[in-house]
Amino acid sequence: MSNDGWIKISRKLLDWEWIDDPITSWLWFKLLLKANYEDKKWHGIVIKRGQVVISYASLANKHVSIKQIRTALKRLVESGCVGKQTASQYTIVTINNYDRYQQKEESKSDEEGKQGASEGQAEGKQGATTKEIKKERNKEEIQLTSNSNELSVNCSSAETPDPLDWDAFIRFFNEKMRDKAIPPISKLTDKRKQNVKARLREYGKQAIGQVIINAAESDFLNGKNDKAWTAKFDWLFLPTNFPKVLEGNYKNKDATDRTNYQAEQRRLAVEEQVARLLAEDGYS
Repeated sequence: MSNDGWIKISRKLLDWEWIDDPITSWLWFKLLLKANYEDKKWHGIVIKRGQVVISYASLANKHVSIKQIRTALKRLVESGCVGKQTASQYTIVTINNYDRYQQKEESKSDEEGKQGASEGQAEGKQGATTKEIKKERNKEEIQLTSNSNELSVNCSSAETPDPLDWDAFIRFFNEKMRDKAIPPISKLTDKRKQNVKARLREYGKQAIGQVIINAAESDFLNGKNDKAWTAKFDWLFLPTNFPKVLEGNYKNKDATDRTNYQAEQRRLAVEEQVARLLAEDGYS
């Protein structure tokens, strides 16, 4: 990552609850400085704008221990500044509301493009067409909030708005569970909201939507299992279950896997039958 450029810091940060804690403040600024300014690929995965890959060992130094890094990061998560996704060898940290206070500056080419578009009607129509295409693509995105700026708690604000548009969240969940065995929800109790907020802080908005989609597509979670058990909303958002659904542990087996599984079951049944017949003939 290049060390060129700069970041914006709001004076409202002075009202932040951890501003007087040197290690937590240092880590916050460190993450802001290291976060991607644009999407980039790393080890085969896309690290999005506003995200950074870290390990505790790489952040620790002779002045700050790994234990202190863990504590500081936990505070950042709990205060709504960041979300995190943890893998075995690394952690992806997402700066919440990154676009809100790290807006992209227009490049010279962007300005020239806008000027050129305004000089001709044909180019203007082309720009409109591009907007329509983007609009169509946006329909496919997971929409959980009515205002993207209100997605999560802003560290530079003393107030804590609701992180999600709850009505939109209920509609999204029920739409994905339409014609599924997983029952829809009619309301969100305070306990349910607390669980969703906790998962949001830990994994981010996209993970919330992905878990709902993965659950809707899972035959196992929709009752097609030996016990005819069906997952419920509350089960999905428990801290022990959420990452399993997110990581695809309950995804359906593809056709090849099902065929191989069925063939193996038939083979075992035949072996069992042969063994029983041999036992009856005195060959056990």
